[in-house]
Amino acid sequence: MFRVLFVCTGNTCRSPMAETIARTGARQQGLDWLQVESAGTMAAPGNPASAGLADEASRHGLSVEEHVSRLLTAEMVAEADFIVGMSVSHLLAVLDLSPDAPLALVTHFLNAADTRHGQDVDDPIGGGGPAYESTWLLLEECVERLIEQVQRELPADYDPEDEIE
Repeated sequence: MFRVLFVCTGNTCRSPMAETIARTGARQQGLDWLQVESAGTMAAPGNPASAGLADEASRHGLSVEEHVSRLLTAEMVAEADFIVGMSVSHLLAVLDLSPDAPLALVTHFLNAADTRHGQDVDDPIGGGGPAYESTWLLLEECVERLIEQVQRELPADYDPEDEIE
C-alpha cells in the first residue's frame, strides 16, 4: 500500500476534497494499492465535511458524508509515504512533526506554465459555491498529476502485496 496524506487546516474543506478526488481517481484507474487520507493541522476531531464541500462533491456525483475530521499527528506523518499540503504553512507543520517527511505543496503538481504553480490553495470556507467549485477544479487537476507522478516514480518492481502484514 502506498499512502498519500493530504493536509490542510481544519480538515473539513481542502484536504478532504483532495482525498475524495484522489480516492475516486485511484478507484477509477484500478489503483487499489493507493491509499489516500487527510488530516488538519488545527482540526477539531470529529467534525463533518463542510456543507460547501458536501454540495460540491454532490455536484460531481460523490459523497463526503462519512468524512470525519482528524488532527494531524506524528504517527500519521510516519505512516505516510507522501504528504501533500494545501499551503506552505501546512508543510511547515508537517516538518515540525518530522523534519524528514516526504512532502510537497499540492500546486507543485501543476504544469510549470500554470500561474498557480507553487502557490497555496485558497480556503473556500465561507466563500460559497463558486469558491468550492474553483477549489475543486484546481485540486482535480493537481491530484490527477500527483497520481501520474506517483505511478512514474514507483520502482518498476514495486509490488504492494509485498507490504501486506
